[in-house]
Amino acid sequence: MNLAGWDSHGLGIEAGPDSLYPLGLGAFSNAPGTVDDGQSYRFGQLRFNAGDFSLLAQYHWILDKNTLLPDAQ
Repeated sequence: MNLAGWDSHGLGIEAGPDSLYPLGLGAFSNAPGTVDDGQSYRFGQLRFNAGDFSLLAQYHWILDKNTLLPDAQ
């Protein structure tokens, strides 16, 4: 049996104005502000062998919180 996992709420990094600002499109940007770089990861594996029989079960889950952010308004 193998189990692993981690959770990160981000490093608290601040981003400055991005390349949209010189083009006059700053209203369409999420910058400047904090970078939401939090991620979660879970993994589990169970392996069973008996004679000619083998069974392998895996669980894998990744959540990248950047994909859950709402669009800039």
